[in-house]
Amino acid sequence: MFIKILFWLIIACDVGALGLFFVLGLAAGPSSKTSPLAIAAFMLIVPGLLLLGAILVSVLAKSAVWRGLALLAAASPILFVVISSTYAGYDLGQYKDAKGSFASYKPGPMREVEEAIVRNDAAAVAVAARSANLKQASRDGSTVLVVALRQLAKTPGPPDVLRALLQAGADPNAAQMELPLYVAI
Repeated sequence: MFIKILFWLIIACDVGALGLFFVLGLAAGPSSKTSPLAIAAFMLIVPGLLLLGAILVSVLAKSAVWRGLALLAAASPILFVVISSTYAGYDLGQYKDAKGSFASYKPGPMREVEEAIVRNDAAAVAVAARSANLKQASRDGSTVLVVALRQLAKTPGPPDVLRALLQAGADPNAAQMELPLYVAI
């Protein structure tokens, strides 16, 4: 009995979420130039048919295994959210430094370069850059030069850190979200 109640509660949550995502999809449709039919198909009809299939299997199945699979199918959106949130929290936690502040890089040579940049210590940047992959993108997809320029904007000082990065091989033209020249201006 508990499983049946749980199943129908999950179905109710799924239906509510489908309705919410459908309305949000309709609201976002004009700006993305997506037709209402495409929104209805991808955000209402396809998931609705999958949900209907789970309901039919649960109601018509004689076996507990099939009803369990139907429960799993109905709970899969919730399980996806829980698992992805857990993973995102774990992944984001790797970007915290010893003080609990967010850093641009995971622990390793690039984190050492970043910490030297924050201290505006060009000599330490040059030493740390020898063992680091200066082409590695930061958490937000920026290169180390953009990270350094943003830090320089926060705490103005001489551009010695930038010189050290360029001498160590940082590419100012590397493909990224923002070019260093744009950030510098």
